[in-house]
Amino acid sequence: MAKGTIFLFFVISITAVFLVGINLGKKIGISQSNLSANLSPTSIISPSKTPTPTATLPPTISATDSAVLTPISSAKVSFTDKTCGISFSYPGNFIRQETTNEKSIIFTHPDNDKISIALACTEKIPIPPVKAENIESIIVDGQPATLYHDTNSDSSPRDEVIVKHPSRDEEVIIAGYGNNFQQALASFKFVE
Repeated sequence: MAKGTIFLFFVISITAVFLVGINLGKKIGISQSNLSANLSPTSIISPSKTPTPTATLPPTISATDSAVLTPISSAKVSFTDKTCGISFSYPGNFIRQETTNEKSIIFTHPDNDKISIALACTEKIPIPPVKAENIESIIVDGQPATLYHDTNSDSSPRDEVIVKHPSRDEEVIIAGYGNNFQQALASFKFVE
């Protein structure tokens, strides 16, 4: 076949494809417009007004002139982590953040993220690179532990306590600094 004949068949084929495509497109457009014209709109049902339950609770605390009410922020919340087998108390206003593997948790003050308590457990916790004078031996819930006086990357102080769980083959680290950390450490207990 000659080059011109092949070219002619090619042009005719392409034209036929376009014409068939255009016709199909028109038919689809007509059938969709007929379909939408035949549909009636559904009525919108307005939600009924449900009564809101109200409860009147009797007062559990009677305030007197000498009573001192403790703000919620200083109230302690007990935390138990069965994954690590530990329990301790922390300030109630701290925000709790867990990792996906549930092996570490950070409790952070809502207004100051520098005030935090971190907890993690694993088979072997790396020892912080601190000088010997910054290492203390302490007792946590009857178990020997090591307290490392360390610093954060911004040079703020941080204490880290590493203790071996008495009934598991894991070490637990609790880290933080200041009064909130010391109170959490004082309430630290091992659980099963």
